[in-house]
Amino acid sequence: MKKLTTIALAGLMSTSLFASTESEDFLKLGDNLAKYLASEMPFINTLGAPEFQAQSPKLITIGVAGGVGFLRAPAAGDLTRGLPENSIEDTSKLPIGKSVPMLYSPTLLGRLNIPGLPVDVSAKIGFPVNLKMEGISFQNTSFGGEVSYTLFQMVALPTLTAGVGLDFMNGHFAFSDKEDYGGIYGDYTMTTEWSMLNYQGNLLASYQIPLIPLSLVAGLEGYLATGTAQAKLEGNIGANEPGTPIGPLTGKEQKPEGFEAKYSVGAYFVLPFVAIGGTYDQALTGDAMAVTLSAHLAF
Repeated sequence: MKKLTTIALAGLMSTSLFASTESEDFLKLGDNLAKYLASEMPFINTLGAPEFQAQSPKLITIGVAGGVGFLRAPAAGDLTRGLPENSIEDTSKLPIGKSVPMLYSPTLLGRLNIPGLPVDVSAKIGFPVNLKMEGISFQNTSFGGEVSYTLFQMVALPTLTAGVGLDFMNGHFAFSDKEDYGGIYGDYTMTTEWSMLNYQGNLLASYQIPLIPLSLVAGLEGYLATGTAQAKLEGNIGANEPGTPIGPLTGKEQKPEGFEAKYSVGAYFVLPFVAIGGTYDQALTGDAMAVTLSAHLAF
């Protein structure tokens, strides 16, 4: 994977939000953003490997996938926690009460059916993301793998598999700002880095509708997220230009919240060598959701 973070996050770090010239206040807002990402990014880390059938019908399946996820809307306390009273000039500029979209770039999928065994081995590799535009930098790399075992398979009945796997992602989001707003001068860069590893287990069921080239899929996945997200700040901030040199300051390591779960449903048109369709994922332990479109070739 994958993910192209919403530029709305850049607004979190704008000097125009602040009525404070204390670098510690800026870093604390970065800590709060890192904590938010540490709790929400593990869901995005699960995406990118949709299956159009529980048991692979062919020896080799390859495909591509991509889509968009919507993370839990931050609450006011999520982003202002620990900040001095009145340090935020205009809280209406914070994305409070608004879902945060996360686009993810195409992911290459591969799946191998082990001949003679009810076992599939699959892998996903996200196309590296390296976005740079005025004041914003975003990088992310990701990959994952899974082994699944067929629990039940019979003609005209749903197929059921169980799988275990790993999903990894590593990247950063950086925002640079230079402005003089209401007597507060800032020329700085705030960077939030993350490294996440999910241990996941899942149940997946699929049903091929008779006489119609349509496969319905449904899944349940639990995942234990490990890793950290951390903010870093360097530059100049002060009441007057050029401001007071700061940093580099490093915030606290923020960790994921632990075990989480999601469900998914999908539908695919399955032709002799091609399957095209999509899945919908919904977190059971939060409000995050995602829609993924994918196309597969099966040989």
